[in-house]
Amino acid sequence: MTLLGPTFERRGDPRNGSHRFKGPSVHALLSARPLGRGNFESRGPGRVETISSGTASQPCPPIEGRTISVAGREERPRELRVASSRIDLEDVSGRVLFPSPAQGPWIPFVRFAETVTTGGGIDAEGHPHRREEVVNYVLEGRVEYEDNAGCRSVLETGTVALLTAREQARHNLNPDPSSRARWVSAIVRFSPTAGEAPHRVQIARGPIPPRGSDGVIERRLVGPRAPVASSAGLECMDIEFRLPGPCVRPMGRDRRAVAYVLDGAARIGGQPVEAGAGALIENTNEVSLEGASGTRVFLTSAPR
Repeated sequence: MTLLGPTFERRGDPRNGSHRFKGPSVHALLSARPLGRGNFESRGPGRVETISSGTASQPCPPIEGRTISVAGREERPRELRVASSRIDLEDVSGRVLFPSPAQGPWIPFVRFAETVTTGGGIDAEGHPHRREEVVNYVLEGRVEYEDNAGCRSVLETGTVALLTAREQARHNLNPDPSSRARWVSAIVRFSPTAGEAPHRVQIARGPIPPRGSDGVIERRLVGPRAPVASSAGLECMDIEFRLPGPCVRPMGRDRRAVAYVLDGAARIGGQPVEAGAGALIENTNEVSLEGASGTRVFLTSAPR
């Protein structure tokens, strides 16, 4: 398991039509090389080693890939990376988990970011995508979606929009200038071996299911049993803890995941993660989460 500290950027960003901020950042790197099954599969504790690194201009040292033998088969060690940053609410703010000086794209994830506006609006041209899927999930306020194919729609709180760009497409998100708006965005690259995907935009309100037996409300947004289907194998869900406690969600070793804490504080894979921080996870069959009442986590995964 790996913990990677934050970057905080400030400059115009054509990828999501928002501004990005650059400021102080702190990096910490933890490497846990599991003994036996390890932390993620909750069948035995892992060993934790601590390595400190420098500032954003001194990226964390790369983790050397290792292979361990489990039950007679070769497996890579489980990994988890965490990035966090502050938001400046004076105008427009972008929290960017990656890409950053310390963490490149988490392929197939090209980019993951959160955007907040406080009525100032965003002045940006539409930005292009090709052989990518782009998911935008509105957490608060109203955001207008527009693309070069003529699709135009107002995304209310709880709405998810998925652009599947087989050929080059341009789109933009424009928040209501009279009020605060907040959303998360993720960009996933299609595999080179993927078949021809339909070129389309899907927009739907996320469901509000009843609370589960573990005290968690799970809103499935993209993927199986969700209102929006992905051509890249993308899955997204909004997990809200109504009662304090743990929950476990299946993942699969052939997938990579991003678990981003929207509100409150959580423990992901046994590691504390605050709001505005995200965990990058791979090489595990499940994702273990634990949160206090009111904690929300946006969990997304895709095939490697």
